[in-house]
Amino acid sequence: MKFKSEVEIEKPMDELIVLIQNPENTLKWLDGLRSVKHISGEERQAGAISKVVFDSPAGRLHITETVVSNELPDEYIMRYDGPGYTSYSNYTFQKLSDGSTRFTMQQQVELKGALKLAAGLVKGKMSRQLAHSAESFRRFAESQ
Repeated sequence: MKFKSEVEIEKPMDELIVLIQNPENTLKWLDGLRSVKHISGEERQAGAISKVVFDSPAGRLHITETVVSNELPDEYIMRYDGPGYTSYSNYTFQKLSDGSTRFTMQQQVELKGALKLAAGLVKGKMSRQLAHSAESFRRFAESQ
């Protein structure tokens, strides 16, 4: 399943890139995120691994995050391995003007095992959650 959400943020692109790469900031805008603990590699660079704790409607999830690529503003790809799924998130930024930037979040989710049976039920919720996350980042960034 693939999802995409875009928002226009009234901030310069360079400022947004700094904000998105700080794991402490992510705790402030991503609903459900409880903790991010860096495990190995250069933080926020390709190959870096972190343990993530996330509260979801299904309960508390312990997830492994691996940075696949950090070539911002063009792409920032993370892989998340959790119970019954693998997910890839890609963040991109596009300068619209000196003070305005388009932020795009793309997500690809691969469900495994019994979760595959629930794909039709969760697809709409996942799409809405991604749109909510993009809007939440916009609000956070514009308040900084």
